[in-house]
Amino acid sequence: MTMSDVTKENVHSNMVQGSKRKLCWAKRDEYFSCFDEKGSDDLCRKEKDAYVEFCPGSWIKHFNKLRMQEKYKKGIEKLKASGEKIGIDVLTDEALLSSKTNKPLS
Repeated sequence: MTMSDVTKENVHSNMVQGSKRKLCWAKRDEYFSCFDEKGSDDLCRKEKDAYVEFCPGSWIKHFNKLRMQEKYKKGIEKLKASGEKIGIDVLTDEALLSSKTNKPLS
């Protein structure tokens, strides 16, 4: 199947078909890889356009949300592994204690 064989309407109405789903996933992966490498939508316009064309909007929203959650999770893990202190430790209750008195903040 080539890109010219598939129209946007066909893709969106037949996403349950495995080949259409796989095409969407491939376009998503190509766009995310390009963005990770180049860091800009402007430099990944072709990949982003294909992603938007071949994936339903609800899927794009879901994929983008998962991507941001994963990046956030990796960032927190990296901070914790480095031992670097941050203003609020979102994974523990340390933010509730004063660093000087070890008493709960009120």
